[in-house]
Order: sequence, then structure tokens, then C-alpha cells
Amino acid sequence: MRIAESHLQDVLSRALQASGQIRQTGAAGPGRGAEAEADSLELSPGARRAAEIVEWLKTLPQVRQERVAELSRRIASGEYRVPADEIVDMLLGGEVE
Repeated sequence: MRIAESHLQDVLSRALQASGQIRQTGAAGPGRGAEAEADSLELSPGARRAAEIVEWLKTLPQVRQERVAELSRRIASGEYRVPADEIVDMLLGGEVE
């Protein structure tokens, strides 16, 4: 499964806002005057850790080449077996015997 970076950031941002871990402060904006404080963002320790994780995830390759090569080799040699019964069980939540 491939998750676009922009989608990951959007989901993380929404989750953090919903959990109250992001708090926007400041009063700057259109029509607020020159002496208004600039907008700022204060992150909780959990939100900072989540941001660190997102940055780490950005460093990971989007395709695991060694896994792709191994699966390609197994498919080409006929060694790869698709466990159809297990896939059906996973899709149906293990409800069918």
C-alpha cells in the first residue's frame, strides 16, 4: 500500500487537532493592527514526537526493492503460492468456516 506524503500529513494534522494536541495562539490577522502578535503554533510533547515520526517516515523508501525482487524471483520460479483460503478469511473477517 502506498500512502502519499501529503495525505499522511493531512491525516496526522487532523488527528492532532481533534485530540487537542495542537493549539493555535496569537491574534495576528487581517485588520488586527500592527501591534498584534504574530500567529504561532505550540505543540505538545506528543505532537512533537508525532512530527518527528513523520519526518522519519519521509526518509524511508516508498518501494522496498529487495522485497519486490524476492517476490518477482519467487513468482518467476513458481515458488510463490497465493494462500487463497487465508485471503478469503482475512477479507471476510474470519467469519466463514
